[in-house]
Amino acid sequence: MNSAEILPDLPGLYVHVPYCAGKCGYCSFHSRPLKACPDNEPERMTAALLDRARDLADRFGVSGFATAYVGGGTPTALGPDALGTLLEGIAGLGGGTPFREWTVEANPESLTAETLRVLRDAGVDRLSLGFQSGQAEVLRAAGRSAGTSEGMSALELASSWRGRLSVDLMIGLPGQDPEGVRTDIGRAAAAGAEHLSIYELTVEEGTPLETAVESGTVRLPPEAMEAELWSAVAETCASAGYRRYEVSNWARPGAECLHNRNYWRGGAWIGTGPSAVSSIPLPDGGTLRIQETRDHEDFLSDAGAFAREEIVPPATAAFEAVMTGFRTREGLDSEAFRARFGWAPEDLLRGSFSKWKSLLEKGPRGPAPSDRLLDILNPFLLDCMAEMEGRFEGRALRPGGPA
Repeated sequence: MNSAEILPDLPGLYVHVPYCAGKCGYCSFHSRPLKACPDNEPERMTAALLDRARDLADRFGVSGFATAYVGGGTPTALGPDALGTLLEGIAGLGGGTPFREWTVEANPESLTAETLRVLRDAGVDRLSLGFQSGQAEVLRAAGRSAGTSEGMSALELASSWRGRLSVDLMIGLPGQDPEGVRTDIGRAAAAGAEHLSIYELTVEEGTPLETAVESGTVRLPPEAMEAELWSAVAETCASAGYRRYEVSNWARPGAECLHNRNYWRGGAWIGTGPSAVSSIPLPDGGTLRIQETRDHEDFLSDAGAFAREEIVPPATAAFEAVMTGFRTREGLDSEAFRARFGWAPEDLLRGSFSKWKSLLEKGPRGPAPSDRLLDILNPFLLDCMAEMEGRFEGRALRPGGPA
């Protein structure tokens, strides 16, 4: 083991379960419907996920993990028995130390009372439910696999969950209206959700939704309606006690996602599963990034042999830190940034900060975006990229990071 690869702090753990009950029309995440897989593949995959996590932990001298996040795909699509086996194995990766936070994603069609029992018994303390919308026609137009009745039932069931509850919603769906958005946020709040992830629909290349939009059979909300939808989000979240702490995330005080916060702060994490990513900061300011194969048979046979590794140079890693840091209301940690990259962000980005000073604030540890800047972040980041390219003598700054 190279001493430069030994991590000083406990990293996060991401486990990608590459299965779902059915592929949604807008989804570009790597997953396969369970019914299209060989009968014994999920059991083999469970063992392979754990083996790969152990191999990576051994490589980087990791004795435990600060947080764990089980996503996909849909982890709960595995069913209670297979899910329980996976969670038992993940608990064993903690080295006897409980995770500070342990999240498992669920979709409405596979959330049951038995599933909640399995999660509770394993020690999971945070449930993330992909509700998306309670408007039936909106879900149908977007190609959502779960219908309104399944979503409502799952939300009601999730209200009995004794841990923390996060609910995913989508904005910009075909036919969506502000009143429907307000109602969905109200439903999540009534179910006891302390955290909301609210994402704008993106038409991804190669998806059925892209085909439908290009053919004209599905129409997305016009720009003016998009603005009204987001205005409804801001007003309703504020009145329900949710504070926006990241571009797409709102939480009540103390309920922010610790696992994702580690991503945004540029911390280390280990990812296991087809398409998962690991990210390890290096002593010179660069980053070691490991991309797992998407091919299931390759991952099952020898995941390490088919993983792709790259060294992200310090100049690019510095821009990634700016890009992810400014996604959050807490902004950058100036001292940590200087310690890693040799520049204080206030010096490195003097021109950009001056140009955008009316939309910048003083965060807890350095410069931070206002809520308004989060809405128009890309032009600011382009200015930062241009200024940093000049500082780093024109070396290309190509952002990467977790999907």
